[in-house]
Amino acid sequence: MKTPENINELIAKFFAGEEMTSLEKEQFQEWKKENNAEYSKLAGLIKQFDSSEPIINVNTSMAWQRIDAKLESHPKSAFKAMVVKITMVAASFLLLLGLSFWFLQKEEVIRYKGSDTQVVDVILPDGSSVNLFPKSTLEYCFKKNTRDVVLVGKAFFQVKRDTLHPFLVQIPDVSVEVLGTSFLIDATISDQSAVFVKDGVVKVSAYDQDEILKRNQKAFLTKNNTLCRDTILNIAIFELGHPVISLSFNRTPLKEVIKEIEKSYNVTIELRDIPEGNMITTAFFENSIDEVLNELSSLCHLKYNKVSDRHFVFYTER
Repeated sequence: MKTPENINELIAKFFAGEEMTSLEKEQFQEWKKENNAEYSKLAGLIKQFDSSEPIINVNTSMAWQRIDAKLESHPKSAFKAMVVKITMVAASFLLLLGLSFWFLQKEEVIRYKGSDTQVVDVILPDGSSVNLFPKSTLEYCFKKNTRDVVLVGKAFFQVKRDTLHPFLVQIPDVSVEVLGTSFLIDATISDQSAVFVKDGVVKVSAYDQDEILKRNQKAFLTKNNTLCRDTILNIAIFELGHPVISLSFNRTPLKEVIKEIEKSYNVTIELRDIPEGNMITTAFFENSIDEVLNELSSLCHLKYNKVSDRHFVFYTER
């Protein structure tokens, strides 16, 4: 059957509930039979518009003004009413489509959580890999211009290179920026965050201070918020399960400092005839025991002897 030239008017009359002649009814039913899919879609839209409460305020007046002039000369009010409904439904649909696209484009934050006792291996959506240490958490978000990570705890990163999307890691008071490299971050101790670079180049920032780290270099934040850079002497730190020794003191009595060092390094340190009053302000991050003892010796103007690999004696030079 050839589609009647006035089919739009017939459709408008039908959905508007206006009276139709026998011929018009016959023509409409023939069109409906041959175009059932189109009819079903249109009927569904009209039904949804008529029966549902509006959940979005849509301004259809502007759209209507553009076509109103073309309808003024049309003698049938049903057709005009039909076009109004279709226009409003279409406007609502386009707005909903736009909102759906906006929601789909929202930046998704993905969260990862380490176990209580074991290191968890994580592959991020950008292809970077992370060894997430026990009781640590990580949030990842791929944004328009960056890859943003928030770390609580400790993790070893192997970052896939992407010059268009720098990899940014945020830990308490410290931010780390890389393009593609491998590095370890330890923020398990409050106010004693540290970054250790295995390969590549890393920028570490804290309290308006920046340090550029290269292979086998580290940066750490002291309790007085000073960002320091040093060389990594023990590369075993990058092995999974290797503990990071991190100590920081602020006007701490020497005896208390010695106790912490003995506990952390599993050594014995004797103090022979050492006067009271030595207050220590310093920090140690993955330093060797010799480095630690040399630092204390310099700060307190003391000497020390090495009795064995795990036994040391501090004394005052006479």
